[in-house]
Amino acid sequence: MRDKLTLLFFTMLPLVGWSQPPAPVVGDSWQGSLRFVEDSVWVGYPTPVVLTVRYPQDWQVLLPDSAASFGPFEYDRHDYFPTQTQAGISFDSAVYYLATFEVDEVQAVSLPFQVISANDTATFWLGTDSIGFWDVVVPMPDTLNFQTGELLVVLDKEFNTPYATVIFIVVAVLLVVLSLLFAKPLKHWWKRQRLQRQHEKWLERLDQLTGALATGEGRGTVPEQWINHWKKYLEQLEGRPYTKMTTRELAGFPEAKDFLNALKQFDRAIYGRRITPELPQEAARLRGYAVGRYEERLQHLDQ
Repeated sequence: MRDKLTLLFFTMLPLVGWSQPPAPVVGDSWQGSLRFVEDSVWVGYPTPVVLTVRYPQDWQVLLPDSAASFGPFEYDRHDYFPTQTQAGISFDSAVYYLATFEVDEVQAVSLPFQVISANDTATFWLGTDSIGFWDVVVPMPDTLNFQTGELLVVLDKEFNTPYATVIFIVVAVLLVVLSLLFAKPLKHWWKRQRLQRQHEKWLERLDQLTGALATGEGRGTVPEQWINHWKKYLEQLEGRPYTKMTTRELAGFPEAKDFLNALKQFDRAIYGRRITPELPQEAARLRGYAVGRYEERLQHLDQ
């Protein structure tokens, strides 16, 4: 009996470790923490992770967004909360909803925050927190019991092989002839139709987000949703990693003069939480740039 209790104690010991929240990380002038709200996670189900940081009031702090690395988890969504300041100390917090498709028994995540200054950007890490994986797959037995005593029926195996061979050859020849005659036009038509459908779907969603900006709803996550939607479309259209590049990196593109100022306006709206009256106009400029790139792609496809 004592041996069984000892085995149970050591079996439950890792689970007790998961339930303990990590200690806060303390820097020279700041204090922060990162922790999972729940003790375990199911595959594919988003689980909340709470990030908090306290820092001097004169710091300009950026919390991670959807472009951050959350490995081995996948980003689902997040909620930012307004900055609270008291006695010269500011407090920021956010909740990230992360999903996992890995099956490791224990999975961990670590996130940073950034401090922006006039000359440099400093990155501080908030430590690591882990969560247990809830395995819902029922293990199968090594052997299966088969039911015996069933009535076996012998089926006829007659098959007209010459007739089937002739049909196969005729169909194969027809397919080869049709592919030689119509493969290129059909491929061109299919690519063009797919490109047009993707463009129309993208425009519909972009115009919805632009309307939210114009009506004053852009103080939430709308600017970030708008610019991510714009970058993902151009990345798919041109094959360049727009979503993985910052505004400073995108400035190296030859055509950056057409959209660089607009991207800076969106950066101020997202990271500085400063919504300017010119933001809808800059959104229209970025929309026109993307439409122009789409039309160039169509012309290149038709050549």
